[in-house]
Amino acid sequence: MAGKLVHVALGGTISMRIVDGLAIPVLGARELAEIGGIETTPIDIATVGGPQLTFPLLRSVVEAIRNAERDDAAGVLVTLGTDAIEEVAAFLAYCGPYELNVVVTGSMEPGGEPGGDAPSNLRDAAAIATGPKLGEPVVVFAGTVALGRAVIKVSGLELHAFTSPTARSWRVAEVVEDGMLTGMPSPASTLGDPGDALEDVPIYLSALSVGLASKPAQSEYPAIVCVASGAGNLTPEVAELALGALDAGAVVAIATRALDRQLAPAYGYPGGSGAMVAAGAVLARGMSPHRLRMFLLIALSQGLRGPVLREALARHVESLVS
Repeated sequence: MAGKLVHVALGGTISMRIVDGLAIPVLGARELAEIGGIETTPIDIATVGGPQLTFPLLRSVVEAIRNAERDDAAGVLVTLGTDAIEEVAAFLAYCGPYELNVVVTGSMEPGGEPGGDAPSNLRDAAAIATGPKLGEPVVVFAGTVALGRAVIKVSGLELHAFTSPTARSWRVAEVVEDGMLTGMPSPASTLGDPGDALEDVPIYLSALSVGLASKPAQSEYPAIVCVASGAGNLTPEVAELALGALDAGAVVAIATRALDRQLAPAYGYPGGSGAMVAAGAVLARGMSPHRLRMFLLIALSQGLRGPVLREALARHVESLVS
């Protein structure tokens, strides 16, 4: 495997053909290499749709990356469904650092059908994966390179489906020419390999109840994500749940629906961002709700709980904004 590009395949639209008018995943890593005209060492972990991926499957991807490191591979290419790229790319970034390039890609059109975007995305991803060391996982899609910890999906149908509102991105040609991610921000703190413990992290959306009885059930999870509006403000129902979780010793992490992911402890009314920080919640600036959940899932799998988990999250958030 030494010097080879390792291709870890998880399925997704890039692996699909049209059968009876609908796209289904059928292609493995070897077939995708032929479609892209690239040479790889294939590893098929799953052939499923993006929303069907599980924590154990993602843990297997990290194991494959570590094996590739030990075998002196040139880089690792990970293909999967675009519906899950935001979360999986973040998962891989949080599980770093790595000694080789880790590149995530997929396609918006079925890879097994002619004329789609799969071949160009595969070629671009392979070029970046086998190029100079980048420092952390990236997503290569539609001619663009973005940090795995910052990319988001902005379209369910358009070929240019991903952007990065919280960190700059690069053109593939620019990265190939420069041999680096020019102007890349400082590396963010990471957690390392996921552990064996499996514990869920629920997400509670803060949306106006307009006076209706919509109080969510109390949570007994060790960590929860609250999706706030604006600078981090919660509706009364979600704020009450969050305060109850804090009293029970859980970590309460607050993300925002705003695309720039900016939060500030500026509001003091009940449920306001400042009041929630004073109660012990963490404002996860720079993290989407889904990425925030992936971070907490990994940390919980490693056995982190309570103040130790809160400190790990706070440290990561600080590394994103420093």
